Amino acid sequence: MNNEIWISWNQKWEWILSIAIKRNWNYESLKIIPPVDLNTIQKTEELFKIKFPVEFRDVITQYASGIKFGWQIEGEADPSGELNGIFCGCGGVTEYRTNAYLWDFNNFSELYKTYQGWITDCYNDPTDSYGKHYYDKIPLIDVPNGDLIVFDNLGQVIYLSHDDGPLHGERLSENFIEFITIWSNLGCVGTESEQFSVFYDNGKKRIMNSGDKIEKWKKWLQK
Repeated sequence: MNNEIWISWNQKWEWILSIAIKRNWNYESLKIIPPVDLNTIQKTEELFKIKFPVEFRDVITQYASGIKFGWQIEGEADPSGELNGIFCGCGGVTEYRTNAYLWDFNNFSELYKTYQGWITDCYNDPTDSYGKHYYDKIPLIDVPNGDLIVFDNLGQVIYLSHDDGPLHGERLSENFIEFITIWSNLGCVGTESEQFSVFYDNGKKRIMNSGDKIEKWKKWLQK
């Protein structure tokens, strides 16, 4: 990743936070956690017998091991109802979670336990048509409703639902950098499937990066 992308991410994060402040929404300020050294990453990979995607390794060793901030819409709604599925941003600032983040390597051990728990307790049959999507993944985000956002073995970002949500097993982006770029462009809307679904392109199997719906969302934000 180059510095221009990193600068663009920061600008998008500050942009959505400025809107949250202006609109008197509930929010958590931006916190950039310092990068982690390569040796720590290698030890984590050895411990969990995984290999992080190269894009993710580059970002957490060169720019930040974690990004924390979030927002929650207060007392407002889109009059058309088209955007009403959106209620918060990032890993979730809700009534049941306030530790909002985009990624957080320091929390990986706990996150992996959560991921492994779903396999052990609920999806222990790798041939099951629903549970098979949980296998051979690396968790990235613990969604507040119990779902997960993960990497597959190609480094793609995948959504996993635990209750037959609309995006179960679907690709969100081709890689980590693309995911954060597109997500930041949307103001890092909340990770629940009902929020991502507002901007999901079922034909291209990815989150939208442009289009009428995004323009409408940004217009509503800037009102």
